[in-house]
Parts: sequence; C-alpha cells; structure tokens
Amino acid sequence: PALAALMHNDLSAVFPYTDDHPLHAPASELQDMVSLAKRCENAALEEFVRTKLSDLQTEAPASDRAKVVVCGMVYEGRESFSHLLGILGRYLPVLKSVIDS
Repeated sequence: PALAALMHNDLSAVFPYTDDHPLHAPASELQDMVSLAKRCENAALEEFVRTKLSDLQTEAPASDRAKVVVCGMVYEGRESFSHLLGILGRYLPVLKSVIDS
C-alpha cells in the first residue's frame, strides 16, 4: 500500500509530440508507418526519413531526427516489451543510420 501511494494514478504512455508541437505531423506519420497495422518496409521508412526529416528547422536537426524516430518506435511498441523489440528489430537498419548521422 505505501508503494502504491508513490505511483501516479495514470501510468499510460504519453506521446511527446503533442498536437501543438512543431514536429507533431512527421512524428505521427512515422508512428503510423511502424505500427503493427502498417508495418511499412525499411526502404519506405528510409525514404520518409530522407525526405520528411532531412531538413528540420531546429537547433539540433540530427538529434531531433533521431528523437522523432526513436520516440515513434518506442511509443508504438508501448504495448509490451516483445512488441517494442519486434519494432526495433524490424527497423534496426533505419534506426542505426539515423543514430549514426
């Protein structure tokens, strides 16, 4: 009971790119692309990153690009650890190229 009192009531995942965030549209599109319903091919996701996330108008575009990709994958994999691992494994080449850039 004492430990439960320390926990927040709402433990649901929160997508960091809310409706009013400047990167909401591309982050939501990426999340949809990696979802179980879509499961886009690596080539399609690489093309998306190259075209839609290549010229971010932020202070740290490479870092922000990686954050959008990682957040989209992690948020979409929030159902279970195995779901997250499946998404990360499926898109590992894209994830590596984004993190390395």
